[in-house]
Amino acid sequence: MRKKSEVEKAREASFDLLWYVRHKRLPMPEGTPEDIIATANRKAKEIEGKADPDYLDMLLTDRVAYGMLLGRISTLRWMGGMEWGDRGILDS
Repeated sequence: MRKKSEVEKAREASFDLLWYVRHKRLPMPEGTPEDIIATANRKAKEIEGKADPDYLDMLLTDRVAYGMLLGRISTLRWMGGMEWGDRGILDS
């Protein structure tokens, strides 16, 4: 079984990847202050410096890879004590 610190580290890294994909795919709202845009762009560069560029490209272009990332985040959140959020088969 993984240590809680390992799960949290993986969750944070996965959220960074999710943020990156959303940052690249979604335009900043009109009127966003320049300092916020600059901070977001610096964060994106930081993630690009840490992550495998091929994996980042795959997350941006492959729906299955993106879905797997979302599933990973859901699982890590569940492992951290959060509920699934759906009232499906596990509640039976």
